[in-house]
Amino acid sequence: MAYRSNAASDAEPSRSEAPLREKQETSRPSPREVAGILESITDAFFALDEDWRFTYLNTHAEELLGRRREELLGESVWDAFPEAVGSTFEEQYRRAAEQQVSVQFEEWYPPLETWFEVEAYPRAQGGLTIFFNDISERKQREQALRAAKEQAQQAKEKAEAASRAKSRFLTNMSHELRTPLNAIIGYSEMYLEEPADWERNQIKEDMRSIHRAGHQLLAHFDDLLHLAKAEGGKLNLAPGTFSFPPLVDEVVEKIQSTMEENGNALHVEGAKGVGQIRTDRLKLRQILYNLLSNAAKYTQEGDVMLRARIEHRLGLESVPRTGVALEERTEGEESYCTPSAARRMLVLEVSDTGIGMTEEEQEWIFGAFGRSEENAGSRGIGLGLSLTRDLCKMLGGRIGVESEKGVGSTFTVRVPVEVMLPSPRL
Repeated sequence: MAYRSNAASDAEPSRSEAPLREKQETSRPSPREVAGILESITDAFFALDEDWRFTYLNTHAEELLGRRREELLGESVWDAFPEAVGSTFEEQYRRAAEQQVSVQFEEWYPPLETWFEVEAYPRAQGGLTIFFNDISERKQREQALRAAKEQAQQAKEKAEAASRAKSRFLTNMSHELRTPLNAIIGYSEMYLEEPADWERNQIKEDMRSIHRAGHQLLAHFDDLLHLAKAEGGKLNLAPGTFSFPPLVDEVVEKIQSTMEENGNALHVEGAKGVGQIRTDRLKLRQILYNLLSNAAKYTQEGDVMLRARIEHRLGLESVPRTGVALEERTEGEESYCTPSAARRMLVLEVSDTGIGMTEEEQEWIFGAFGRSEENAGSRGIGLGLSLTRDLCKMLGGRIGVESEKGVGSTFTVRVPVEVMLPSPRL
């Protein structure tokens, strides 16, 4: 009896557990239900077994990967996507599988030109389950925001640099204007207050000093006026035909005293080979003077070289379409050539062995108020190169610089001109 009773009691729990097992089995989702869930999620999803073979992927994954599931199921992920080998994708997937940890990362996949946000989880039976999304648009917005911030920062830095340059300019201009004014006022007061018993030679030398100071003031005011006109578009072009060598002689004579003050030697090459040209003479003269003056001021006991040549290839594709209309003629002017046959490029190179410039200085040296701080004590108000740039543009040309700190600089001007060629005599 006891045995039967015990047997009966042993059997009863088994009968009571049956409904529980049935309930658990019925509550477990079927494969169809699991697939439905995976298809309904917004993430792209695929599963890999322990051999890295695809065992499942949902429709969203097919769309993002550009491959049908029939192609991928049973295939190794590294064979299906060989470009992923050695990339962050492989590194992170292997880390998740080997260390049995979940990983999250963002990575660019070049073959699909897509940014992916990825989450990978190890599976108990081996392999990985991977959820991923296309975040390319978000990355583009982030990149645009970073670019905007960088541009804003650059604009701020440029504005601050311009403000500092303007302050230096105003301080320097005040000094440059006061120096000749003090000379003029000082000499004039001396003659007014003291008896007129000065020796003639002394008076003559003092008058020369007053004369030089006056011309120095006039040059400063001319620079300011020319820059204002150039930036306001009020400088007019006056193209004409002239001989280039005499123009160079004029500029050399004018700049010679500045060269000698700093112990510099000026050399000229190629000017005689240029001959007669047609462009705006005054503008070209100002360009040449500004470049030589700049070289003279920033070079001490060194050499300044002016080289001039005509390039037969005009290269208008690299020259702005503004500037002197070379085919223009004033009424009654003799024409020595056919306009289309004589369009050339005048190239001027001014090299010096002066203080040179850093790459940063070269970026802003042509801006208004731009000048090297290392030689801030030199004469001039810092407008020469800015005005030179504007004049080059007016003539349809351009200006560039190559420089090395402590070695020297070479400024190159390229201006389209018309070369006057003698017509054949019959």
